[in-house]
Amino acid sequence: ESVLDRALRPRGQESPFGQVVLDLLTFFKATYKTVFGFEHPPVHDPCAVAYIMDPSLFEAPLMRVDVVTGEHFTAGQTVCDIWGESKLPANVRVTTKMNVEGFWKLVLEA
Repeated sequence: ESVLDRALRPRGQESPFGQVVLDLLTFFKATYKTVFGFEHPPVHDPCAVAYIMDPSLFEAPLMRVDVVTGEHFTAGQTVCDIWGESKLPANVRVTTKMNVEGFWKLVLEA
């Protein structure tokens, strides 16, 4: 059983916020399965909020990040200098690992 499946299991004691989270996850799980074939939906927004609430749940090294601009097929691509090759200063913390159990605990207890 996945963490998301455990998170979606009704517990009968959700706060109003917790119930909204469960409803949204249920909706997006079904939608992403139908539209994209994903078993589980991405949770980008909850991860961003969790990082603000408890950065200790994440590994987030500082690195150089740029967005490709111009009139070509890679316009809009985000480029992260994970190897430190850029001569430009690091400018963004990029999360590379997360304590998944801690993340779900934080979300479901909110």
